[in-house]
Amino acid sequence: MYFFTCLVIVAKCLELVGCTSLNAYVHFGTVLLLSAIVSAPWHGVTSAAVLWGLLGLTGILYEMIVGRRMRMQNGETSITIPK
Repeated sequence: MYFFTCLVIVAKCLELVGCTSLNAYVHFGTVLLLSAIVSAPWHGVTSAAVLWGLLGLTGILYEMIVGRRMRMQNGETSITIPK
């Protein structure tokens, strides 16, 4: 619940400053998720480490997708979030 509330607040702040890039939303969401994982009470380090590793692999996959989209663009188009 708190994570979603923080994400919505950050999204609104990004809109106020004119940032409509999907990358900004993904990065802020990732930072919030990482902080939630670290802040959670774990019985051991293994569970948190596995989640961090999975999030890291997801980040690598996201970089591949963004790189492919960048190669497909010509000089006149951009990928933005519609308002």
